Amino acid sequence: MRRAITIVTALMLALTSLAFAEVHRVTPGESFYGYVNQDYFNAFDSGIEETWVEPVYGELITDDPELIFKTDQMSRMDEMLSQQAMAAAETAFRGEGAEEPGTPAQRVYDLYDSMRHKAEDHEKDDARFLAWADMLVQVADYTEFLDAVKYVYRETGVNVLYSITAEQERESNLPLPKVRVAAPTEGLKVALDPEMSKTYGRDYCAAMSELAQCLGLEATEADIEEAWKYQCTANPARPLVDELEGLRKSRSRDAEDSYSLEDYRADCDRLDALYPDMDTTPPEDLNDVDAQIYSFLVYTGLMDNVALPREEMSADLIGILEDAGFVSDRVIVAPDALPVLMRVSKTNLTALKLNAVQVLAEKLSYTPDAFLNPMTRMKRAAACAMWGGDDAPADETDMSDDAMKTRTLQLLFQDQGLLWAQEYYDDSLSGRAEELTEHIFDAYIRRIEHNDWLTHSEKEFIIRKLNGMVRLIGMPDSTNCVFPEIVSRAEGGSLLVNTVALKRAELQKYLNWVNIPGYDRHSFDAPFSYTEEVFNAITGNAANNIAYNTIVIPAGFIAGMADTEDDTHMLATIGFVIAHEIGHAFDATGSLHNEVGAFENWWSETSRTAFHEIEKQFETVYRRFPIAEGRYQDFNGNMQENMADFAGMTAILDVVGKDAEAQRIILETSTKMASTVGSAAVIAENIGEFTDSHAYSPLRMNAIISSMDCFYELYDVKQGDPMYTAPEDRLRLW
Repeated sequence: MRRAITIVTALMLALTSLAFAEVHRVTPGESFYGYVNQDYFNAFDSGIEETWVEPVYGELITDDPELIFKTDQMSRMDEMLSQQAMAAAETAFRGEGAEEPGTPAQRVYDLYDSMRHKAEDHEKDDARFLAWADMLVQVADYTEFLDAVKYVYRETGVNVLYSITAEQERESNLPLPKVRVAAPTEGLKVALDPEMSKTYGRDYCAAMSELAQCLGLEATEADIEEAWKYQCTANPARPLVDELEGLRKSRSRDAEDSYSLEDYRADCDRLDALYPDMDTTPPEDLNDVDAQIYSFLVYTGLMDNVALPREEMSADLIGILEDAGFVSDRVIVAPDALPVLMRVSKTNLTALKLNAVQVLAEKLSYTPDAFLNPMTRMKRAAACAMWGGDDAPADETDMSDDAMKTRTLQLLFQDQGLLWAQEYYDDSLSGRAEELTEHIFDAYIRRIEHNDWLTHSEKEFIIRKLNGMVRLIGMPDSTNCVFPEIVSRAEGGSLLVNTVALKRAELQKYLNWVNIPGYDRHSFDAPFSYTEEVFNAITGNAANNIAYNTIVIPAGFIAGMADTEDDTHMLATIGFVIAHEIGHAFDATGSLHNEVGAFENWWSETSRTAFHEIEKQFETVYRRFPIAEGRYQDFNGNMQENMADFAGMTAILDVVGKDAEAQRIILETSTKMASTVGSAAVIAENIGEFTDSHAYSPLRMNAIISSMDCFYELYDVKQGDPMYTAPEDRLRLW
């Protein structure tokens, strides 16, 4: 459940009077969502004059047609966690606890301190950078250059010849080294207008020629041209791929023209023109629903991740990988990058040297004074090409104290979570969450065992997948997360030294992913840049990483939702989200991944047909419930989320069994958790344009609960009530 609702908007409703909104009591049979949340809505203070909330839909009524207003429980929880985290970090920024090496407080304080003293340390950092640059430039031949590349990679964590990360290989799902060309900027190569690229490319090359002089390189026009070609080779067709993605999204929002197998095949023809070496042919048994899921694999790059044996790559690349510590008999290379990778050793040496220095500066976010002018001009030219003119945004760095603190926590996001946990998190909550999670898994297994439309082998497979799902609950630690070795200024640290520490930690993370079996599935570190936040200890949500069959339940989410000691309330809040995420393991997407997350279609044709019939039943039931008066949400983009909601609710109700009071707590508490207030008049023109993939809150909860048998027994809902669904029409899934 990737947010209760991330962006929530709805149509303004024309109520007959404000007095009606204040006195009308919504009944469970009219709208369970409104019934549970009406007191909260009636007391809601938006801070905006002459507004009120219509409880059936959670709609903020206002006379201001320009108002776009949103609030929900999850966003309020995020705000609370953020405030707590900043308060906890402030003690570290003051240096409290920084005297103990290897602690979150030490890392946060010393990185922040090196930012504050950047100007004072600039001379030393310039000398460090120039030493690496000279090592790359002052070589006589390609063999010496390759040795310098390896040394700089070990020292700085930056490979100036290749861009080496770790990603999943498509078939095996194993993390392997993924290699691309190392280019310093993406501005010019993604310029949509060829004329812009050509115009600003001249400016870029002129500045590059000046950089060559600063480096003491005798660079001819041919050298500059070769360096320019080398830098622009990586992924030159990205704009068209982005265009295809835009088309796919627009189709999925259009209820009259949903994304179909034919749409997918048409897009594959265009992709074939871009990447002739990439097989985008869908499986023969793919139907319209599966086509959209399968296309996701293409557009997110997983279809690119086809590994080549090491012996098919250049010896230079293999030598660099081995020297850095990668142990693998295969290497992932995106098809569009393969030609330039294979000709690197044939590229002229001056071009490689020029590119290497620029890559080093870009990856370390550091430019010495000697290169500042030409490299600033190159960045500007690239930005203007990408933005289509001289009015491109200026590259300005905010060096205020608040900005430095924010940047520190962005770079050390896991440490921010650890600092928060030291002050606000009760470790016993992780144990309670683990126990609760086990109960939910047991409930799912019982459901699967009694399922009447899956085959025996499919039931065994799903149960094996459930039992094999990795549970990351609570806090990251040294067993599942790589922490950088930040150095204090007293010990010789500086901003450049500590930036290098971050890059070396990033390299170590990739080495762990590739070299340590199973590390990928047990890691809080996703296979992206170390500085990109993915799973933070204070993340206010849980998630299912389907590609690794791993569920992540961070401490922040547990603490933010566990506001009571009562286990049933905890089951209704934390448990509902966890059960929802587990449900994704075998929905339309989960059915394309096996117990270790590898791509595998493990359903029989008969079972898949049965599942698609259930999807149609879901659509029928959900279309009964408006998101505002006379307005209905399109379900092309969120059917899987709706099914995960339903599966999650049935699972947690199974946990409490026939206990009527516990059932009531489950239904009401989970519905309160989803309470949302939102308003936007413009939604009338694009009702389906929700950025969130889940159903709108009132619809989301009413549709689920209308199919729960206990709802009718608990609240005496009768035929004729808006919430009533006949027993034979109530949804059944597992």
